Amino acid sequence: MYNYIRAKVEKRWEMLNIPLHALAYVLTPKYYHPSWLLTPAPGGGAPPGGVVGSRRKPHLDPEVLSSYMKALDKLVPDEEFAMLWKHLGNYTLSTDPFGSMHAIRDRENLSSLC
Repeated sequence: MYNYIRAKVEKRWEMLNIPLHALAYVLTPKYYHPSWLLTPAPGGGAPPGGVVGSRRKPHLDPEVLSSYMKALDKLVPDEEFAMLWKHLGNYTLSTDPFGSMHAIRDRENLSSLC
């Protein structure tokens, strides 16, 4: 029974694990807010390169990075990619306009659909 359930879960995971979902995960503001980052991770396991019980910003996960880069390659024209990459870097690192007190505070309350 275990193998049957595991096969079903893995099949569903493969269907849902697509580049566009990774991009949406990276662009969800709450995953960059200190309140989420400082909350212990479910199960208390350490993320790769992290502290036990800690969470990391989504873009730091190699699998997520690879997947959202595939989405950007499909969605963004070459001539706009450098500008987008700069803004995405500012967003993930909380610098320039995304580093203001208001921008950081609002990440906790804003959804990615705003």
